[in-house]
Amino acid sequence: MATQIQTDHFTQALYGLLDETFDKVQGYFLDKGASMFETLATISAEEASAPVGGKCATPLAAQVKHRVSSQSSGGRNPKGFENL
Repeated sequence: MATQIQTDHFTQALYGLLDETFDKVQGYFLDKGASMFETLATISAEEASAPVGGKCATPLAAQVKHRVSSQSSGGRNPKGFENL
């Protein structure tokens, strides 16, 4: 028979991983300063407005908005992206 874990333990672990991915590195799997929002903070508006890659005409800002919107919960944008 498979062992089950408690829902709150799973939820806390998942939130920790998501926090590290997007907001602040906790040391689970990213290097310090490498979360999505920390990385994006280093990009200027000019850089964010430029098309990304050779075949893609969509600017980085539009791709980030799409990614954040598609992964936000309950139709709300995460902290720092409230005005998208």
